[in-house]
Amino acid sequence: DDEVRVFESKLMDETLELYNDSVAMRRKAEKELAVKTHLDDFVTGYEGSLREVRAELGDLARDVGESTLRLSTAISPALELKDTIERTLVAGLEGLDARIANLEWRGADRAAIAWEKTQDARENFRA
Repeated sequence: DDEVRVFESKLMDETLELYNDSVAMRRKAEKELAVKTHLDDFVTGYEGSLREVRAELGDLARDVGESTLRLSTAISPALELKDTIERTLVAGLEGLDARIANLEWRGADRAAIAWEKTQDARENFRA
């Protein structure tokens, strides 16, 4: 009788200990699962946001490419005209250099003639 009570008491204590351990493990698992579920929701939302950003970046890249193409198409005639203007300007400047050199020589000739006339006039005045 006494042995049976001691055995039942021991069995009851071990059963309660197992039950308490089981409840504690269940609570721990529930907490971890709650965190995991929360993290899963966060990661799913984050992945969705990344997909949206990636899609928007693709759209923006296409828009930039399209704008660049339109801009290059628009300025292409101006660039060709710029080359024509530069060639005309260079040709005009080359002609201008020759004219300036010619005018310098003419100016020098006139100055030499004027100097000679001035010297002749001085000599005639002295005489």
